[in-house]
Amino acid sequence: MLPWLLTGLACLTDSPPPSASSEPAPVPEPALILSLDRTDMTTPAGVLHGGAVPSFHQQTVATVSLGPGDHDLSVLASVTDVDGAPGQLDVHLGESAVARLSVPPGGLQWVTARFSLPAAHRAPLPLSFVNDHYAEDADRNITLDRLRLTRISAPTPAERARQLRAQLAGSNLILISLDTLRPDHLSAYGYPRHTSPSIDRLAASGVRFDAATAASHWTAPSHATMLTGLHPAEHGVVSKDSAMSPEITTIAEHLQAAGYATGGFTGSYFVTRLLGLDQGFSTWREQPGPCSEGFAEAIDWMTAQTEPFFLFAHTYQTHAPYDPPAPYERMFTPDGPLPPRSVGEQFRGPGAPPTPAELDALIGLYDGEIRAADHCVGMLMTALGERSADTLVVLTSDHGEEFMEYGGFGHRRLLPVLLRVPLILSHPLLRTTADAHIATPTGAVDLVPTLLDMLGIDATIDASGQSLVAVMTGTERIDPAAFSSSGEHGERAALRDADGHFIRLPDAEHLFIDDPLLGEHDALHRASTAELTAYRDQLEATEQQLRPRAPAEPTVFSDERLEALRALGYIDELSE
Repeated sequence: MLPWLLTGLACLTDSPPPSASSEPAPVPEPALILSLDRTDMTTPAGVLHGGAVPSFHQQTVATVSLGPGDHDLSVLASVTDVDGAPGQLDVHLGESAVARLSVPPGGLQWVTARFSLPAAHRAPLPLSFVNDHYAEDADRNITLDRLRLTRISAPTPAERARQLRAQLAGSNLILISLDTLRPDHLSAYGYPRHTSPSIDRLAASGVRFDAATAASHWTAPSHATMLTGLHPAEHGVVSKDSAMSPEITTIAEHLQAAGYATGGFTGSYFVTRLLGLDQGFSTWREQPGPCSEGFAEAIDWMTAQTEPFFLFAHTYQTHAPYDPPAPYERMFTPDGPLPPRSVGEQFRGPGAPPTPAELDALIGLYDGEIRAADHCVGMLMTALGERSADTLVVLTSDHGEEFMEYGGFGHRRLLPVLLRVPLILSHPLLRTTADAHIATPTGAVDLVPTLLDMLGIDATIDASGQSLVAVMTGTERIDPAAFSSSGEHGERAALRDADGHFIRLPDAEHLFIDDPLLGEHDALHRASTAELTAYRDQLEATEQQLRPRAPAEPTVFSDERLEALRALGYIDELSE
Protein backbone atom coordinates (compact mmCIF):
# COMPACT_ATOMS: atom_id res chain seq x y z
CA MET A 1 0.00 0.00 0.00
CA LEU A 2 1.34 3.44 -0.88
CA PRO A 3 1.59 6.17 1.71
CA TRP A 4 -1.12 8.76 1.97
CA LEU A 5 -0.29 11.23 -0.81
CA LEU A 6 -2.43 14.33 -0.47
CA THR A 7 -5.25 15.26 1.91
CA GLY A 8 -6.41 18.81 1.27
CA LEU A 9 -7.55 20.82 -1.71
CA ALA A 10 -8.54 24.39 -2.07
CA CYS A 11 -9.42 24.94 -5.71
CA LEU A 12 -12.50 23.66 -7.47
CA THR A 13 -13.37 23.05 -11.10
CA ASP A 14 -16.65 22.76 -12.95
CA SER A 15 -15.14 20.86 -15.88
CA PRO A 16 -17.34 18.05 -17.26
CA PRO A 17 -16.18 14.48 -16.79
CA PRO A 18 -13.83 13.31 -19.52
CA SER A 19 -15.11 10.97 -22.14
CA ALA A 20 -13.98 7.39 -22.53
CA SER A 21 -11.94 8.22 -25.63
CA SER A 22 -9.97 11.30 -24.63
CA GLU A 23 -7.62 12.26 -21.84
CA PRO A 24 -9.28 14.12 -18.95
CA ALA A 25 -9.25 17.87 -19.23
CA PRO A 26 -6.46 19.60 -17.29
CA VAL A 27 -7.36 20.20 -13.65
CA PRO A 28 -5.91 23.05 -11.55
CA GLU A 29 -3.21 21.50 -9.40
CA PRO A 30 -4.84 22.35 -6.00
CA ALA A 31 -7.90 20.30 -7.03
CA LEU A 32 -5.82 17.27 -7.92
CA ILE A 33 -5.92 14.83 -5.02
CA LEU A 34 -4.07 11.89 -6.50
CA SER A 35 -2.10 11.15 -9.67
CA LEU A 36 -0.47 7.75 -10.28
CA ASP A 37 1.14 5.92 -13.15
CA ARG A 38 1.59 2.19 -13.34
CA THR A 39 4.92 2.28 -11.52
CA ASP A 40 3.23 3.95 -8.52
CA MET A 41 0.47 1.39 -8.16
CA THR A 42 0.75 -1.47 -5.76
CA THR A 43 -0.49 -3.96 -8.35
CA PRO A 44 2.51 -5.53 -10.15
CA ALA A 45 2.95 -3.82 -13.53
CA GLY A 46 -0.46 -2.24 -13.07
CA VAL A 47 -2.26 -5.39 -14.24
CA LEU A 48 -5.33 -6.78 -12.50
CA HIS A 49 -5.49 -10.45 -13.47
CA GLY A 50 -8.71 -12.31 -13.99
CA GLY A 51 -9.42 -15.98 -14.04
CA ALA A 52 -8.49 -18.03 -11.03
CA VAL A 53 -5.97 -15.59 -9.61
CA PRO A 54 -7.34 -14.68 -6.12
CA SER A 55 -5.71 -11.25 -6.07
CA PHE A 56 -8.04 -10.12 -8.81
CA HIS A 57 -10.91 -9.87 -6.36
CA GLN A 58 -9.58 -6.66 -4.82
CA GLN A 59 -6.51 -4.50 -5.42
CA THR A 60 -5.57 -1.45 -3.36
CA VAL A 61 -3.76 1.21 -5.38
CA ALA A 62 -3.33 4.01 -2.83
CA THR A 63 -4.43 5.43 0.49
CA VAL A 64 -6.25 8.77 0.55
CA SER A 65 -8.21 11.18 2.73
CA LEU A 66 -11.14 12.83 1.01
CA GLY A 67 -13.32 15.77 1.91
CA PRO A 68 -17.03 16.12 1.24
CA GLY A 69 -18.19 16.97 -2.27
CA ASP A 70 -18.17 15.54 -5.79
CA HIS A 71 -15.12 13.65 -7.06
CA ASP A 72 -14.00 12.34 -10.44
CA LEU A 73 -11.90 9.18 -10.68
CA SER A 74 -10.31 8.84 -14.13
CA VAL A 75 -8.23 5.84 -15.20
CA LEU A 76 -6.33 5.06 -18.36
CA ALA A 77 -7.14 1.37 -18.76
CA SER A 78 -7.57 -1.47 -21.19
CA VAL A 79 -9.33 -4.81 -21.00
CA THR A 80 -8.51 -8.06 -22.74
CA ASP A 81 -11.43 -10.47 -23.04
CA VAL A 82 -11.91 -13.38 -25.42
CA ASP A 83 -15.59 -12.51 -25.80
CA GLY A 84 -15.02 -8.77 -26.33
CA ALA A 85 -16.97 -7.83 -23.22
CA PRO A 86 -16.23 -4.63 -21.27
CA GLY A 87 -14.47 -4.81 -17.92
CA GLN A 88 -16.45 -3.89 -14.81
CA LEU A 89 -14.68 -2.60 -11.68
CA ASP A 90 -16.20 -1.29 -8.48
CA VAL A 91 -14.30 1.51 -6.78
CA HIS A 92 -14.12 1.16 -3.00
CA LEU A 93 -13.09 3.69 -0.40
CA GLY A 94 -12.40 1.67 2.70
CA GLU A 95 -15.22 -0.86 2.95
CA SER A 96 -17.71 1.18 0.92
CA ALA A 97 -18.33 1.01 -2.82
CA VAL A 98 -18.45 4.57 -4.15
CA ALA A 99 -18.46 4.15 -7.95
CA ARG A 100 -18.29 1.67 -10.87
CA LEU A 101 -15.97 1.85 -13.87
CA SER A 102 -16.83 0.23 -17.21
CA VAL A 103 -13.72 -0.28 -19.35
CA PRO A 104 -14.51 -0.87 -23.07
CA PRO A 105 -12.60 -3.64 -24.85
CA GLY A 106 -9.58 -2.66 -26.92
CA GLY A 107 -6.56 -0.49 -26.26
CA LEU A 108 -5.88 1.99 -23.50
CA GLN A 109 -8.71 4.46 -23.00
CA TRP A 110 -9.62 7.07 -20.37
CA VAL A 111 -12.77 6.25 -18.44
CA THR A 112 -14.25 8.29 -15.61
CA ALA A 113 -16.65 7.66 -12.76
CA ARG A 114 -18.08 10.43 -10.59
CA PHE A 115 -19.04 9.93 -6.96
CA SER A 116 -20.18 12.17 -4.12
CA LEU A 117 -19.22 12.01 -0.46
CA PRO A 118 -21.60 13.59 2.08
CA ALA A 119 -18.84 13.79 4.69
CA ALA A 120 -15.08 13.82 4.81
CA HIS A 121 -13.02 10.83 5.82
CA ARG A 122 -10.44 12.29 8.19
CA ALA A 123 -8.46 9.06 8.57
CA PRO A 124 -6.71 7.84 5.39
CA LEU A 125 -8.65 5.04 3.72
CA PRO A 126 -7.55 2.53 1.07
CA LEU A 127 -8.66 3.25 -2.49
CA SER A 128 -9.34 -0.13 -4.07
CA PHE A 129 -10.68 -1.71 -7.22
CA VAL A 130 -12.97 -4.68 -6.65
CA ASN A 131 -14.08 -7.13 -9.31
CA ASP A 132 -17.13 -9.24 -8.52
CA HIS A 133 -18.43 -9.38 -12.09
CA TYR A 134 -16.30 -12.10 -13.65
CA ALA A 135 -16.63 -15.84 -13.40
CA GLU A 136 -13.55 -17.51 -11.95
CA ASP A 137 -12.81 -19.27 -15.22
CA ALA A 138 -13.00 -16.12 -17.38
CA ASP A 139 -9.88 -15.24 -19.29
CA ARG A 140 -9.78 -11.50 -18.81
CA ASN A 141 -7.08 -9.00 -17.85
CA ILE A 142 -7.57 -5.35 -16.99
CA THR A 143 -4.53 -3.12 -17.24
CA LEU A 144 -4.39 0.20 -15.37
CA ASP A 145 -1.81 2.54 -16.81
CA ARG A 146 -2.63 5.86 -15.10
CA LEU A 147 -5.05 7.19 -12.52
CA ARG A 148 -6.21 10.65 -11.52
CA LEU A 149 -8.54 11.56 -8.65
CA THR A 150 -9.90 15.08 -8.42
CA ARG A 151 -12.51 16.93 -6.42
CA ILE A 152 -14.77 18.97 -8.65
CA SER A 153 -17.07 20.57 -6.08
CA ALA A 154 -17.22 21.21 -2.36
CA PRO A 155 -20.11 22.06 -0.06
CA THR A 156 -20.88 25.69 0.68
CA PRO A 157 -20.28 27.07 4.19
CA ALA A 158 -24.02 26.86 4.86
CA GLU A 159 -24.07 23.20 3.78
CA ARG A 160 -21.06 22.47 5.98
CA ALA A 161 -22.79 24.12 8.94
CA ARG A 162 -25.94 22.03 8.42
CA GLN A 163 -23.85 18.88 8.20
CA LEU A 164 -21.94 19.76 11.37
CA ARG A 165 -25.17 20.20 13.30
CA ALA A 166 -26.58 16.95 11.94
CA GLN A 167 -23.43 15.02 12.87
CA LEU A 168 -23.16 16.33 16.43
CA ALA A 169 -26.83 16.54 17.42
CA GLY A 170 -27.47 14.73 20.67
CA SER A 171 -23.79 14.16 21.50
CA ASN A 172 -22.54 14.08 25.05
CA LEU A 173 -20.71 17.21 26.19
CA ILE A 174 -17.60 17.55 28.36
CA LEU A 175 -16.50 21.06 29.26
CA ILE A 176 -13.02 21.16 30.84
CA SER A 177 -11.79 24.36 32.47
CA LEU A 178 -8.13 24.39 33.48
CA ASP A 179 -7.83 27.48 35.64
CA THR A 180 -5.11 30.05 34.83
CA LEU A 181 -4.01 28.34 31.60
CA ARG A 182 -2.12 30.33 28.98
CA PRO A 183 -2.53 29.02 25.42
CA ASP A 184 1.03 29.98 24.52
CA HIS A 185 2.27 27.43 27.09
CA LEU A 186 0.55 24.54 25.30
CA SER A 187 2.32 22.45 22.70
CA ALA A 188 -0.86 22.57 20.58
CA TYR A 189 -0.41 26.36 20.32
CA GLY A 190 3.26 26.15 19.38
CA TYR A 191 4.99 26.11 22.78
CA PRO A 192 8.39 24.41 22.42
CA ARG A 193 8.10 22.49 25.69
CA HIS A 194 6.10 19.27 25.55
CA THR A 195 3.58 20.37 28.17
CA SER A 196 0.32 19.01 26.79
CA PRO A 197 0.30 15.69 24.90
CA SER A 198 -3.32 14.88 25.81
CA ILE A 199 -4.54 18.36 24.94
CA ASP A 200 -2.56 18.18 21.70
CA ARG A 201 -4.50 15.06 20.73
CA LEU A 202 -7.78 16.88 21.34
CA ALA A 203 -6.63 19.75 19.15
CA ALA A 204 -5.49 17.36 16.42
CA SER A 205 -8.98 15.90 16.15
CA GLY A 206 -10.88 19.13 16.53
CA VAL A 207 -10.92 22.90 16.10
CA ARG A 208 -8.42 25.24 17.75
CA PHE A 209 -9.40 28.86 18.31
CA ASP A 210 -6.33 31.10 18.21
CA ALA A 211 -7.90 34.35 19.43
CA ALA A 212 -10.28 33.26 22.21
CA THR A 213 -10.74 35.88 24.92
CA ALA A 214 -11.82 35.49 28.54
CA ALA A 215 -14.65 37.53 30.01
CA SER A 216 -12.47 38.80 32.85
CA HIS A 217 -9.04 38.38 34.40
CA TRP A 218 -10.29 36.41 37.41
CA THR A 219 -12.13 33.20 38.06
CA ALA A 220 -15.66 33.97 39.26
CA PRO A 221 -16.98 36.28 36.51
CA SER A 222 -15.18 34.34 33.80
CA HIS A 223 -16.76 31.03 34.79
CA ALA A 224 -20.20 32.59 35.17
CA THR A 225 -19.86 33.85 31.58
CA MET A 226 -18.58 30.45 30.44
CA LEU A 227 -21.75 28.82 31.79
CA THR A 228 -24.32 31.46 30.73
CA GLY A 229 -23.13 33.27 27.60
CA LEU A 230 -23.60 36.60 29.42
CA HIS A 231 -21.13 39.35 30.20
CA PRO A 232 -20.27 39.96 33.89
CA ALA A 233 -22.42 43.09 33.97
CA GLU A 234 -25.34 40.93 32.78
CA HIS A 235 -25.02 37.84 35.02
CA GLY A 236 -23.99 39.87 38.07
CA VAL A 237 -21.11 37.76 39.38
CA VAL A 238 -18.68 40.67 39.68
CA SER A 239 -17.39 40.25 43.25
CA LYS A 240 -17.21 37.72 46.05
CA ASP A 241 -20.41 39.21 47.49
CA SER A 242 -22.65 38.79 44.43
CA ALA A 243 -24.11 35.48 43.31
CA MET A 244 -25.96 34.72 40.11
CA SER A 245 -29.73 35.00 40.29
CA PRO A 246 -31.81 31.82 39.81
CA GLU A 247 -33.65 33.75 37.10
CA ILE A 248 -30.61 33.45 34.85
CA THR A 249 -30.44 30.23 32.82
CA THR A 250 -27.21 28.28 32.52
CA ILE A 251 -26.15 25.85 29.82
CA ALA A 252 -26.65 23.05 32.35
CA GLU A 253 -30.31 24.03 32.72
CA HIS A 254 -30.79 24.05 28.94
CA LEU A 255 -29.22 20.61 28.61
CA GLN A 256 -31.09 19.25 31.61
CA ALA A 257 -34.36 20.34 30.00
CA ALA A 258 -33.27 18.46 26.84
CA GLY A 259 -32.86 15.21 28.79
CA TYR A 260 -29.16 15.35 29.64
CA ALA A 261 -27.70 14.15 32.92
CA THR A 262 -25.66 17.05 34.32
CA GLY A 263 -22.65 16.82 36.62
CA GLY A 264 -20.26 19.53 37.79
CA PHE A 265 -16.95 18.82 39.53
CA THR A 266 -14.88 21.84 40.51
CA GLY A 267 -11.90 22.90 42.58
CA SER A 268 -14.24 24.99 44.77
CA TYR A 269 -13.21 28.47 46.01
CA PHE A 270 -14.63 30.80 43.32
CA VAL A 271 -16.21 28.04 41.22
CA THR A 272 -18.90 27.38 43.76
CA ARG A 273 -22.58 27.04 44.47
CA LEU A 274 -22.18 30.08 46.73
CA LEU A 275 -22.08 32.14 43.53
CA GLY A 276 -24.93 30.25 41.86
CA LEU A 277 -22.74 28.37 39.39
CA ASP A 278 -24.34 25.03 40.29
CA GLN A 279 -27.65 25.95 38.65
CA GLY A 280 -28.87 23.13 36.43
CA PHE A 281 -26.46 20.48 37.73
CA SER A 282 -28.11 17.41 39.24
CA THR A 283 -24.73 16.48 40.71
CA TRP A 284 -22.32 19.15 41.94
CA ARG A 285 -19.10 18.49 43.83
CA GLU A 286 -16.49 20.97 45.06
CA GLN A 287 -13.14 19.43 45.91
CA PRO A 288 -10.01 21.52 46.40
CA GLY A 289 -6.76 19.74 45.70
CA PRO A 290 -5.01 18.08 42.77
CA CYS A 291 -6.95 17.35 39.62
CA SER A 292 -6.16 13.65 39.98
CA GLU A 293 -8.67 13.54 42.82
CA GLY A 294 -11.36 15.80 41.40
CA PHE A 295 -11.23 14.27 37.94
CA ALA A 296 -11.34 10.76 39.38
CA GLU A 297 -14.67 11.62 40.97
CA ALA A 298 -15.87 13.12 37.70
CA ILE A 299 -14.87 9.92 35.89
CA ASP A 300 -16.86 7.79 38.34
CA TRP A 301 -19.93 9.92 37.67
CA MET A 302 -19.43 9.92 33.91
CA THR A 303 -19.01 6.17 33.57
CA ALA A 304 -22.23 5.60 35.50
CA GLN A 305 -24.35 7.59 33.03
CA THR A 306 -26.61 5.73 30.65
CA GLU A 307 -28.20 8.76 28.97
CA PRO A 308 -26.68 11.76 27.19
CA PHE A 309 -24.60 13.67 29.71
CA PHE A 310 -23.01 17.06 30.29
CA LEU A 311 -19.88 16.96 32.43
CA PHE A 312 -18.27 20.18 33.65
CA ALA A 313 -14.79 19.52 35.08
CA HIS A 314 -12.73 22.33 36.59
CA THR A 315 -9.40 22.35 38.42
CA TYR A 316 -6.98 24.85 39.96
CA GLN A 317 -4.05 22.53 39.16
CA THR A 318 -2.45 25.20 36.95
CA HIS A 319 -3.05 27.99 39.48
CA ALA A 320 -0.41 29.35 41.87
CA PRO A 321 1.17 28.38 44.17
CA TYR A 322 3.00 26.15 41.70
CA ASP A 323 3.67 22.82 43.34
CA PRO A 324 3.41 20.17 40.62
CA PRO A 325 3.34 16.54 41.75
CA ALA A 326 6.03 14.05 40.83
CA PRO A 327 7.26 13.49 38.19
CA TYR A 328 6.33 16.92 36.88
CA GLU A 329 8.02 19.13 39.47
CA ARG A 330 11.41 18.63 37.81
CA MET A 331 10.27 18.18 34.22
CA PHE A 332 10.79 21.81 33.18
CA THR A 333 12.79 23.35 36.04
CA PRO A 334 16.53 23.96 35.97
CA ASP A 335 18.91 22.00 38.11
CA GLY A 336 19.37 23.09 41.69
CA PRO A 337 17.04 23.69 44.61
CA LEU A 338 13.38 24.32 43.85
CA PRO A 339 11.93 27.63 44.99
CA PRO A 340 9.63 27.50 48.01
CA ARG A 341 5.89 27.17 47.44
CA SER A 342 5.34 30.80 48.38
CA VAL A 343 7.98 32.25 46.07
CA GLY A 344 5.38 33.24 43.51
CA GLU A 345 3.19 34.93 46.07
CA GLN A 346 5.89 37.35 47.18
CA PHE A 347 5.91 38.92 43.73
CA ARG A 348 2.18 39.64 43.64
CA GLY A 349 2.46 42.64 45.93
CA PRO A 350 5.07 45.38 46.43
CA GLY A 351 8.64 44.20 46.68
CA ALA A 352 11.63 43.23 44.64
CA PRO A 353 10.89 41.57 41.29
CA PRO A 354 12.11 38.02 40.75
CA THR A 355 15.59 37.44 39.46
CA PRO A 356 15.91 35.83 36.02
CA ALA A 357 16.74 32.51 37.69
CA GLU A 358 13.71 32.76 39.98
CA LEU A 359 11.48 33.64 37.04
CA ASP A 360 12.77 30.70 35.00
CA ALA A 361 12.11 28.39 37.94
CA LEU A 362 8.58 29.74 38.41
CA ILE A 363 7.76 29.30 34.73
CA GLY A 364 9.19 25.79 34.85
CA LEU A 365 6.96 24.93 37.80
CA TYR A 366 3.95 26.47 36.04
CA ASP A 367 4.68 24.32 32.99
CA GLY A 368 4.96 21.32 35.30
CA GLU A 369 1.49 22.07 36.63
CA ILE A 370 0.21 22.23 33.06
CA ARG A 371 1.70 18.80 32.38
CA ALA A 372 0.04 17.47 35.55
CA ALA A 373 -3.31 18.91 34.46
CA ASP A 374 -2.79 17.46 30.99
CA HIS A 375 -2.35 14.04 32.60
CA CYS A 376 -5.78 14.47 34.21
CA VAL A 377 -7.26 15.36 30.82
CA GLY A 378 -5.73 12.16 29.51
CA MET A 379 -7.29 10.19 32.38
CA LEU A 380 -10.68 11.58 31.44
CA MET A 381 -10.27 10.78 27.74
CA THR A 382 -9.09 7.25 28.50
CA ALA A 383 -12.10 6.65 30.73
CA LEU A 384 -14.38 8.00 28.00
CA GLY A 385 -13.23 5.17 25.74
CA GLU A 386 -15.63 4.22 22.98
CA ARG A 387 -18.06 6.94 24.04
CA SER A 388 -15.63 9.46 22.57
CA ALA A 389 -17.25 8.69 19.21
CA ASP A 390 -20.37 10.48 20.44
CA THR A 391 -18.92 13.13 22.75
CA LEU A 392 -18.05 16.76 22.11
CA VAL A 393 -15.08 17.72 24.30
CA VAL A 394 -14.34 21.39 25.00
CA LEU A 395 -11.19 22.60 26.71
CA THR A 396 -10.71 26.19 27.79
CA SER A 397 -9.66 28.42 30.69
CA ASP A 398 -10.94 31.40 32.64
CA HIS A 399 -7.81 33.56 32.30
CA GLY A 400 -4.06 33.40 31.85
CA GLU A 401 -1.08 34.35 34.00
CA GLU A 402 1.48 37.14 33.81
CA PHE A 403 5.18 36.39 34.26
CA MET A 404 6.59 39.93 34.31
CA GLU A 405 5.79 40.57 30.63
CA TYR A 406 4.31 43.91 31.66
CA GLY A 407 6.11 44.28 34.97
CA GLY A 408 3.77 42.22 37.12
CA PHE A 409 2.97 38.71 38.23
CA GLY A 410 -0.28 36.79 38.55
CA HIS A 411 -3.61 37.83 37.04
CA ARG A 412 -4.73 41.13 38.47
CA ARG A 413 -5.18 43.22 35.31
CA LEU A 414 -6.98 43.13 31.96
CA LEU A 415 -3.76 42.55 30.05
CA PRO A 416 -3.60 40.64 26.75
CA VAL A 417 -1.62 37.79 28.30
CA LEU A 418 -4.33 37.37 30.94
CA LEU A 419 -7.31 37.50 28.61
CA ARG A 420 -5.98 35.19 25.89
CA VAL A 421 -7.22 31.69 26.68
CA PRO A 422 -7.17 28.35 24.89
CA LEU A 423 -10.34 27.10 23.27
CA ILE A 424 -10.38 23.65 21.69
CA LEU A 425 -13.50 21.83 20.48
CA SER A 426 -12.96 18.17 19.71
CA HIS A 427 -15.22 15.50 18.24
CA PRO A 428 -14.36 12.61 15.89
CA LEU A 429 -16.56 14.08 13.14
CA LEU A 430 -15.81 17.74 13.69
CA ARG A 431 -12.87 18.00 11.33
CA THR A 432 -14.94 16.51 8.51
CA THR A 433 -16.87 19.77 8.27
CA ALA A 434 -15.08 22.44 10.33
CA ASP A 435 -11.81 24.26 9.81
CA ALA A 436 -8.86 23.17 11.94
CA HIS A 437 -7.77 26.62 13.11
CA ILE A 438 -9.91 29.71 13.68
CA ALA A 439 -8.09 33.04 13.82
CA THR A 440 -11.24 35.13 14.25
CA PRO A 441 -11.45 36.88 17.65
CA THR A 442 -14.07 35.19 19.83
CA GLY A 443 -15.35 35.87 23.32
CA ALA A 444 -16.36 33.64 26.21
CA VAL A 445 -19.96 34.79 25.67
CA ASP A 446 -19.94 32.83 22.40
CA LEU A 447 -19.37 29.46 24.04
CA VAL A 448 -22.89 28.65 25.29
CA PRO A 449 -24.74 29.54 22.05
CA THR A 450 -22.10 27.64 20.06
CA LEU A 451 -22.37 24.44 22.09
CA LEU A 452 -26.17 24.44 22.13
CA ASP A 453 -26.18 25.03 18.37
CA MET A 454 -23.73 22.20 17.75
CA LEU A 455 -25.71 19.76 19.90
CA GLY A 456 -28.98 20.61 18.20
CA ILE A 457 -30.61 21.96 21.35
CA ASP A 458 -33.58 23.99 20.21
CA ALA A 459 -33.66 26.45 23.09
CA THR A 460 -34.46 30.11 23.34
CA ILE A 461 -31.36 31.47 25.01
CA ASP A 462 -30.79 34.90 26.45
CA ALA A 463 -27.10 35.19 25.63
CA SER A 464 -24.99 38.08 24.45
CA GLY A 465 -22.73 35.87 22.36
CA GLN A 466 -23.42 34.20 19.06
CA SER A 467 -22.89 30.72 17.72
CA LEU A 468 -19.52 30.13 16.10
CA VAL A 469 -20.75 27.29 13.89
CA ALA A 470 -20.80 29.54 10.84
CA VAL A 471 -17.27 30.76 11.60
CA MET A 472 -16.07 27.18 12.01
CA THR A 473 -17.47 26.20 8.61
CA GLY A 474 -16.10 29.01 6.48
CA THR A 475 -18.27 32.10 6.97
CA GLU A 476 -16.36 35.22 8.00
CA ARG A 477 -17.59 37.05 11.06
CA ILE A 478 -18.38 40.71 10.47
CA ASP A 479 -16.35 43.09 12.67
CA PRO A 480 -15.40 40.48 15.26
CA ALA A 481 -14.43 41.81 18.68
CA ALA A 482 -14.34 40.37 22.19
CA PHE A 483 -15.29 42.39 25.29
CA SER A 484 -13.93 41.82 28.81
CA SER A 485 -14.46 43.69 32.07
CA SER A 486 -13.62 43.83 35.75
CA GLY A 487 -14.97 45.66 38.79
CA GLU A 488 -18.42 45.83 40.31
CA HIS A 489 -19.39 48.57 37.88
CA GLY A 490 -17.25 47.53 34.94
CA GLU A 491 -14.90 50.43 35.53
CA ARG A 492 -12.08 48.44 33.93
CA ALA A 493 -12.82 47.08 30.47
CA ALA A 494 -11.02 45.72 27.43
CA LEU A 495 -11.79 45.13 23.78
CA ARG A 496 -9.88 42.82 21.44
CA ASP A 497 -10.31 42.78 17.70
CA ALA A 498 -8.18 41.49 14.85
CA ASP A 499 -5.88 44.53 15.06
CA GLY A 500 -5.26 45.09 18.75
CA HIS A 501 -6.16 44.86 22.42
CA PHE A 502 -7.57 48.05 23.98
CA ILE A 503 -7.79 48.57 27.75
CA ARG A 504 -9.71 51.34 29.48
CA LEU A 505 -8.81 51.99 33.10
CA PRO A 506 -10.27 54.66 35.39
CA ASP A 507 -7.23 56.87 34.80
CA ALA A 508 -5.64 55.63 31.56
CA GLU A 509 -6.09 53.92 28.20
CA HIS A 510 -3.69 51.52 26.51
CA LEU A 511 -3.51 49.81 23.14
CA PHE A 512 -1.47 46.66 22.50
CA ILE A 513 -0.73 45.39 19.01
CA ASP A 514 1.35 42.73 17.30
CA ASP A 515 4.52 44.23 15.84
CA PRO A 516 5.79 41.85 13.14
CA LEU A 517 8.79 44.08 12.39
CA LEU A 518 10.08 43.74 15.94
CA GLY A 519 8.70 40.23 16.36
CA GLU A 520 6.70 41.36 19.39
CA HIS A 521 3.32 39.95 20.38
CA ASP A 522 0.80 42.21 22.14
CA ALA A 523 3.34 45.02 22.44
CA LEU A 524 2.33 48.30 24.05
CA HIS A 525 1.62 50.70 21.20
CA ARG A 526 2.05 54.47 21.20
CA ALA A 527 -1.48 54.94 19.92
CA SER A 528 -2.72 58.05 18.22
CA THR A 529 -5.72 59.98 19.48
CA ALA A 530 -7.75 58.73 16.53
CA GLU A 531 -6.90 55.08 17.30
CA LEU A 532 -7.82 55.42 20.96
CA THR A 533 -11.04 57.23 20.10
CA ALA A 534 -12.13 54.50 17.68
CA TYR A 535 -11.56 51.75 20.24
CA ARG A 536 -13.17 53.79 23.03
CA ASP A 537 -16.26 54.42 20.94
CA GLN A 538 -16.58 50.73 20.08
CA LEU A 539 -16.12 49.69 23.70
CA GLU A 540 -18.67 52.21 24.95
CA ALA A 541 -21.14 51.11 22.29
CA THR A 542 -20.82 47.55 23.62
CA GLU A 543 -21.30 48.70 27.22
CA GLN A 544 -24.45 50.61 26.30
CA GLN A 545 -26.05 47.35 25.22
CA LEU A 546 -25.36 45.61 28.53
CA ARG A 547 -28.05 45.36 31.18
CA PRO A 548 -28.41 43.15 34.24
CA ARG A 549 -30.60 40.19 33.38
CA ALA A 550 -31.64 39.90 37.02
CA PRO A 551 -30.48 41.43 40.32
CA ALA A 552 -27.51 39.58 41.78
CA GLU A 553 -28.08 37.60 44.96
CA PRO A 554 -26.09 38.51 48.08
CA THR A 555 -23.73 35.83 49.32
CA VAL A 556 -21.17 35.46 52.10
CA PHE A 557 -17.89 33.54 52.01
CA SER A 558 -16.65 31.91 55.20
CA ASP A 559 -13.41 33.05 56.80
CA GLU A 560 -11.89 29.70 55.89
CA ARG A 561 -12.76 30.13 52.22
CA LEU A 562 -11.44 33.69 52.20
CA GLU A 563 -8.16 32.55 53.68
CA ALA A 564 -7.86 29.82 51.04
CA LEU A 565 -8.50 32.40 48.31
CA ARG A 566 -5.80 34.68 49.70
CA ALA A 567 -3.41 31.73 49.54
CA LEU A 568 -4.26 31.47 45.83
CA GLY A 569 -3.25 35.10 45.38
CA TYR A 570 -6.67 36.76 45.25
CA ILE A 571 -6.25 40.15 46.91
CA ASP A 572 -7.99 42.87 44.92
CA GLU A 573 -11.01 40.63 44.22
CA LEU A 574 -11.60 40.05 47.92
CA SER A 575 -11.66 43.76 48.66
CA GLU A 576 -14.16 44.67 45.95
